[in-house]
Amino acid sequence: MVSDRAKALIKLASECMNCLSIADLFHASNEIVKLFGLRLNNKLATIKDKIIKETAALAMMMEMGKDISVIDKQKALINVLNQEEAVVVLSIDRYRMILRDISMVVHPFDIKTGSIKTSSNVYDGLMELVIQIKTLQGELQIVDNKNRANKFSNQVDDIASLIDAWWLWVNKELDAVDQNQRTWLIDVLLPALYWKNQAEKTKSPEIKKEYLAAWQKAQIVLDNNCLTQKLTAEEKSRWQSWGEWMIAKFQRASSAVEGRNGFLSQMHHNGRGISGRRLKVLTVIHNFVIRRPDGTTAAQRLYQTDFPDLFEWLITQMPELPLPRQRRLAAPVGI
Repeated sequence: MVSDRAKALIKLASECMNCLSIADLFHASNEIVKLFGLRLNNKLATIKDKIIKETAALAMMMEMGKDISVIDKQKALINVLNQEEAVVVLSIDRYRMILRDISMVVHPFDIKTGSIKTSSNVYDGLMELVIQIKTLQGELQIVDNKNRANKFSNQVDDIASLIDAWWLWVNKELDAVDQNQRTWLIDVLLPALYWKNQAEKTKSPEIKKEYLAAWQKAQIVLDNNCLTQKLTAEEKSRWQSWGEWMIAKFQRASSAVEGRNGFLSQMHHNGRGISGRRLKVLTVIHNFVIRRPDGTTAAQRLYQTDFPDLFEWLITQMPELPLPRQRRLAAPVGI
């Protein structure tokens, strides 16, 4: 069960549901966002404001014919601010690359080689990123009063455990399959289906490009494999359905909930908050309108039943629309 590290949820998984409790990648990486994101963006905005202010002051000095030494001093100040801006921009790029790499590491296949990964591989990759996080934090002299970097590193082992757990499930499913077909399914079919699924899900253009490249490589291997060419259309369809079902079970984060929570937190961050009425509407939209790539809504998956289209249902429930208000004619002006 994938969840944040709330003790009640860990206990629910391990004691009540008797299953592995896996750390949620969204919550773990969000600790890094809280550590760097707001600080760096605020710092960049402050420096840009100073550059604008000091540049305007320089223009005023030159217009007023100030002494050359005063003007040179002002130019030197602006150069220092420009250098500080460049350092912060570079730090933001490094921070974003770390977030991107965290996401790229936690996969059952290596995105470059296509080989199978284990929990140990993922653990080592994430711990390398922990070193980068702490190095960047030290360079920027960011005080981490809430131990956010350690909170992330403490969840690395639980995040990585997902890989072996999923492979255990895959191998259990293929117990009765002969070795040749088993090898084809694990090394050839699953990578192609997995990277295709990841490319369809991600919204990041940069990450999508890498997922598409990995999918194209895996698809070429699949198409050129001798066993692929020997299988009948019925067998291919059956194994493809199984593969799509299997990769859907690889869940790194409770994204269905966290995507909505992230959207709501952004709205709250605007300072206006959300009214109770609007929150109910957003809940209905989340449950009955938003669909996964397979075309199902959250309500369909939960209740295992179909629901009418929300828009069409609303049309049937709406009363007659009121007529537009008629303009009141102006009284004639007496002569």
